[in-house]
Amino acid sequence: MKKSFVFIATFLAASVSLATHAQEEPRDFKGVLQCRTMEDSSQRLSCYDNSIPPTRTKIVKKFESREQCPDEKTDERRLTCYDRFFSPTFKPVSSAKTASSVAEVGKIETISKDKVIVCRSEINGTKRLACYDKLFPQDATEEVVSTAVEPVSNPGKWLTHITTSPVDDSKNVVLMLPSNDSIRTPYGETVTPTIFVACREKKTEVFINWDVYLGLEETSMLYRLDKQKAVERSWSISTDTKAVFYSGRDIDFVKALMKADKMFARITPYNESPVSVTFDLAGLNSALKPLQQACGWK
Repeated sequence: MKKSFVFIATFLAASVSLATHAQEEPRDFKGVLQCRTMEDSSQRLSCYDNSIPPTRTKIVKKFESREQCPDEKTDERRLTCYDRFFSPTFKPVSSAKTASSVAEVGKIETISKDKVIVCRSEINGTKRLACYDKLFPQDATEEVVSTAVEPVSNPGKWLTHITTSPVDDSKNVVLMLPSNDSIRTPYGETVTPTIFVACREKKTEVFINWDVYLGLEETSMLYRLDKQKAVERSWSISTDTKAVFYSGRDIDFVKALMKADKMFARITPYNESPVSVTFDLAGLNSALKPLQQACGWK
């Protein structure tokens, strides 16, 4: 089973009750659900900080576990970590230029973090971009210009997150696409599954975060691209137990996704009825350009 960078176990087995889990790791997950709805970045960060107290554990350089988030020293990394594991439920407005500017915040010490947070909290895309342009003028530093990402055309509903790897200084690019449908968890929560295409340390991976308990090791998932024949195969379950990773040649699978407009996916959560969602894949060809460059394939 792939031990991926994204998810670390929150519930270790289906038999572990919520009461027992709460005693072992006091976390206000009801509060976390409320945090996910907040569009204002500073409010969302404050909400997470209040809901999930620091663990005082050793800090690693990449986001391996949601338990790591409270220990991140900077607001930028802490909020990025929270949003990584607790996908925001509001619909963000994405811009490739904005994303690249945010990725460079940690490198430019002279810019106030408070000003960056103000820009991130701006809902209007045009105003938010203007805010970032003031903080990161094109001639500000050679480093920002050299690392800027060319705007992509028609990325559809795909969102892009770009960072610099602390391992080898390569570009880590993560594309994410929320499904058109929401599903309900056994605890009555409404969640939106999200498909991810990622390049980290020059390795390409595809996974779907269903945000419900799926079991351990691996599970069967059916998917269908456009009008093609449906395929049912085994997918590896993340250590978080809520996501599945494609088991096979990830790049070949991504290329298949590039040729399709829609994807239907159906999975059966552990001891529950099957759930299904659809994804609008349009725009993936454009959104993939920075990822292909980072991972060195076309």
